[in-house]
Amino acid sequence: MNIHQKPYHYLITKQEEKTLQEIISELSDEYTISFDNNFILDFKKFETFLHYSDIKILSSVNFNSQFQILIINIEHHFIGGRHGDSIYNENQILGIKTLEKDYGRILIREENVFDKILEILIKTEIDFKDDKEFSNRFFVLADNENNAKQFLNSEVRKNFNSIPKKENFTIEIFNNELIMSNKKTFNKINFNQIINFLENNF
Repeated sequence: MNIHQKPYHYLITKQEEKTLQEIISELSDEYTISFDNNFILDFKKFETFLHYSDIKILSSVNFNSQFQILIINIEHHFIGGRHGDSIYNENQILGIKTLEKDYGRILIREENVFDKILEILIKTEIDFKDDKEFSNRFFVLADNENNAKQFLNSEVRKNFNSIPKKENFTIEIFNNELIMSNKKTFNKINFNQIINFLENNF
């Protein structure tokens, strides 16, 4: 497969291009892999991307027509600060999967200290009292609690708990579209973690 044929390939570094080629080569026997030059995603409908200034799809890799992994370029504009206005730019990985059911809006991420404080002040989070390990680790928001609990069944929660800690993955669902990211720069480990998670869930 010729990665150079993909749009915006000039924004992927030589090292990232090499890493992507290695990943494709290693997984080509396990998956039917194809590139989608015309993939479009409305990023701004997801809470995950509301604070980015600009997002571009650099490459879209389809696995068995079941899910896709995107390499995206994200851009932050910082106004003011010690060094004045600045632009922060990097490439990240995003997993996407279409679900069979419409679950509404759900956001799942590792809980931080601010979430714990917020939970004390305002009841916002959905708790899973029968799964303390999951509830203590993950912060869950949804527009429909029943949908969230149906989606996060015991098997899915078990797989969430198996994710290495401090990887800071975020999963967000908008109706039947699921995205998974961790806001880290493009690397082989995270790429494979997202593939494994999307393949074994939902």
